[in-house]
Amino acid sequence: MLYTLEQVIANRPPLITIPHDATMLDAMRLLVERRLGQLPVVDETGRLHGIISQQIILGIYHMTGGKVSLFDLSVADGMEPAQTLSPQDDLLSAVERLRHRGNYAVIVVQDEKPVGILTGKDMSVFFQSLFEGILLVERIERQFRLAFAAVFPDETSFNKALIAAFGADKDDPEKPQRGGRNMSLTDMAYFVRDDDNWPLFEPLFGNRDYFRVLTDRVRSIRNEIAHFQGHVDTLETDTLRRAAVWLETRLAGLTPAAMNDEELAKDIQTLASIVGGRKPLVCTQPHILLRDALGVMIENRFGQLPVLDEHGCLMGMVSQQSILRTYYHTDGVVDLLDLPVMHCSEPVTTLQLDDDLFKAANVLARSGEYAPVVVEGDKPVAMLTGKDMTHFFRSLFEGIILIERIETRLREYAEAAFPDPAALNQAAIRVFGPGPKNPEFSARNPNRFSFGDRMMFMCDGDVWPAYEQALDSRKVFMQLMDRVRRVRNALMHFRGNMSYSEQDALHKAYSWLAQRPMVGVAPPLPPLPENGQFRATANNPYIKVMGSKPRTLPPGADDSAED
Repeated sequence: MLYTLEQVIANRPPLITIPHDATMLDAMRLLVERRLGQLPVVDETGRLHGIISQQIILGIYHMTGGKVSLFDLSVADGMEPAQTLSPQDDLLSAVERLRHRGNYAVIVVQDEKPVGILTGKDMSVFFQSLFEGILLVERIERQFRLAFAAVFPDETSFNKALIAAFGADKDDPEKPQRGGRNMSLTDMAYFVRDDDNWPLFEPLFGNRDYFRVLTDRVRSIRNEIAHFQGHVDTLETDTLRRAAVWLETRLAGLTPAAMNDEELAKDIQTLASIVGGRKPLVCTQPHILLRDALGVMIENRFGQLPVLDEHGCLMGMVSQQSILRTYYHTDGVVDLLDLPVMHCSEPVTTLQLDDDLFKAANVLARSGEYAPVVVEGDKPVAMLTGKDMTHFFRSLFEGIILIERIETRLREYAEAAFPDPAALNQAAIRVFGPGPKNPEFSARNPNRFSFGDRMMFMCDGDVWPAYEQALDSRKVFMQLMDRVRRVRNALMHFRGNMSYSEQDALHKAYSWLAQRPMVGVAPPLPPLPENGQFRATANNPYIKVMGSKPRTLPPGADDSAED
């Protein structure tokens, strides 16, 4: 399963919990000193009993009108049931729970004992790292395309180099069998490192060994991202960032740096596009009594409220955290509820409407940062929380999960039809021809098929009979899976939030596949022609489907980028 909670919480520091017989003072000390929003409550055997949080404690404070000292209460007086999931549940299950207003944390429980906790902030950190990796790969691919344009300014010389690296098309020997201006990252690296091509690129890239090691590492991480093989950690993200900066430095003389920034910005949604159309922001003023402001927060299940001056300009933020910290550090002897909000107001981080989504995610990933405010001039227009990031990224992540399930199903069909690697290689040679450097192997490694490669392979006239009994209609299969390919490309190049139509296309494609039976071992393929001529992939019916323009998908979900 993709991104189980066990994978997500792996290598985290030990979970901080509190005994059920502890005092509320003990709980507040941990919440304030560790900058936590909530604590799992456990018994003497470590089993989960419930949860205590800033929200719960302040609800008690408001309900009692501040007449009862919170320090004199026990954790059991405020404990509430916890939202729980198991380590085997996937991350999407946690996302669904955290999307609901008022749910600030999900506890991961194994054998009745808490082993991890997930909050909106965790979601921000996770999604930021996942999609930042996609964007860094996009930056790296752009630099390769820039180098290709510089070394091969015309299509004739470029095609000759592609033919030398990948072989010629079976129908037209003047055209390359593989590659083009939008090659995959793996093809790009192979193309540059080809013995015939490297002398042309050496003035740009310098040390060949360094280029090889760096691009191999980048390709490995990119494949983890593209084939959904786990979370991109900090070191892997740093590798991608270093590679992007190195390439941009090496190729800086070929184009102004501003051009890269402008092109990159096209793929990232600004905050203006994300917060547009929202309801007016609920705010408070410095002279309002904290009792009233806290009442608004509890009633609406808000974690914070912006504080505005008489002109509507942002002054600061009052939050559950700031109120609890004020209560704690004044020893609970001050009746805060009857004081103005300004006594619990704190400075707030601001973002501009033209800032991008990843700047907001970076801010939210900071310790103690809960809700930057998006401003236009000095006026607040929206607020962003971990819950907002969870809601925004959910559809993209759901798309990743659905695509991973579809790709897994297609790989299972291939493994069932061709359990013998030698037979699979021979079938791939029949479809794609032999490799130009090693004719014993297919020009396209079946173990590293892109989504488009796999569709070309399965829809081939000689190979399709192996799948026909299970999939029945090649036309339906091609059309549904090509939708997946187009949406997948848009997603992997981060062209913004998924539309309903794109989401529905993935759901339909997966449900259709899930209802099809698994195939049996493929019958022997017809013998290859004695003259050594292989049937051209250009005769494959999927080629026509790939070249069509669907009328029922948004313009962004096209085939302009390779898998």
